[in-house]
This record gives sequence, C-alpha cells and structure tokens, in this order.
Amino acid sequence: MAKKNKKQTPLVNRLVFITMLLTTIVTISIYYYNKPKFVRYPAFGIDIPVNYTIHGIDVSKYQGKIDWNEVK
Repeated sequence: MAKKNKKQTPLVNRLVFITMLLTTIVTISIYYYNKPKFVRYPAFGIDIPVNYTIHGIDVSKYQGKIDWNEVK
C-alpha cells in the first residue's frame, strides 16, 4: 500500500475553504446589489420600490365599499 502524503490534505482543505468563502461572498454581494430599494410611506404603512414611476392602489369588488376620502 502506498502512503498518503499528509502535507497535501491541509492544502486541499484550505483551498476548499477559500473557494467556499469566496463563493459565499460573491453570492451575498450579488444578492445585495440586486436587492430592490424601497421608500417607506408611513402614512400608508407601505413600502414602494424607488424605480416605480406609477403609484396607486388596487381596487376591486372584493374590497367592498371604499371610503374615497380616506384614500385621498
């Protein structure tokens, strides 16, 4: 049986660790770079994406009677 070279194991472990660390850092960076940015409207209790040019509300028959003065 051939002897294992014990000096290679720590090097391989280090390379695997560094690769995993770099992969994690790149993944987190991509997530935060692409994360949408929001503006908080406390009066309405909602967040709206910054790059939206049209803001509004969803109105359908399921909301029932709408108090338009409160919406205003």
